[in-house]
Amino acid sequence: MDLGKSHIVVMWTVGPDEVAAGDAVFQSHGKWMEGHSRQGDTALLDYSISKGPELANPVDPDSAPTGDTLFVLDEFYASPAGVSNTGGWPGKAGMICRPSWTGPARPRR
Repeated sequence: MDLGKSHIVVMWTVGPDEVAAGDAVFQSHGKWMEGHSRQGDTALLDYSISKGPELANPVDPDSAPTGDTLFVLDEFYASPAGVSNTGGWPGKAGMICRPSWTGPARPRR
């Protein structure tokens, strides 16, 4: 049971011209996360980045790909204190400065 624990889950949809940047961003972020606490209230219990094609119908694995790529970040912490302790990643500015990554959600096709 995960009561009292916290997740950060974020999904980005990027065009073909942004995939290499996404790979670099998440490689940098993953290396930085290796230094995160593994004990106490701020403990990082699990971390994953998933990457795959965006599908026209996300609940039908046989549907056609849209040509875009999804990146999904999942950070799992022992408590909300772990989430509060996530600042400081030097690569954050590179991600936030990409308007195509941080703008409002786009309408479904």
